[in-house]
Amino acid sequence: MAGALCFKDHIGVMDELRAKYQRSDDNRKALAAEQMLDDVATMARVREQQVCDAIRGLSLDIAAAQAAASAPEPEGAHAERSHGLLAATSAAEEDLAELMEQDRCGPHLPSSIQPEAQPGERVEDLVTDAEPRTRYELSLYAHISNITWQLERSTSRHERPQTTQSIVACSGRKSEQAFDSRTVDRRLKPSCSPA
Repeated sequence: MAGALCFKDHIGVMDELRAKYQRSDDNRKALAAEQMLDDVATMARVREQQVCDAIRGLSLDIAAAQAAASAPEPEGAHAERSHGLLAATSAAEEDLAELMEQDRCGPHLPSSIQPEAQPGERVEDLVTDAEPRTRYELSLYAHISNITWQLERSTSRHERPQTTQSIVACSGRKSEQAFDSRTVDRRLKPSCSPA
């Protein structure tokens, strides 16, 4: 009876082996792997062709650059260039002389042409234009940081107005902050009032 059981086990193993060999899963997997290998080989060939084309193009560029670098200048090219530069320089000098002549005749120009402002006036205009923007930025900073600015203006008849500013730099955190303006006409005096 033990031999019959053993024989039955062997027959069962053989049936399972036969069933596994008759399935087509392995065949499909092998075909898929073969197709994948073909695709990879095709992509490799395409990439190799692209690299060869790039190398050919770069070789042509190198040959053209070498030809341009080794090509000697035609005789007299330097002399031509220097003559051209001298001609341009003399033309610029003539234009400068003409402009200086026109400048000497400047007071006789029609009144419709306004002369340019003097450098000092230009600086004053720039300062006048920049002051409202600076005040706005300081006001915005003071509002955000809870700093109070106390502005006092003193003007003299012959002097440019100077602004003396004192800063109350106490915020809600009760910490003192000093502000350094670093401008010529502004003096800052930090002071803190108890909150």
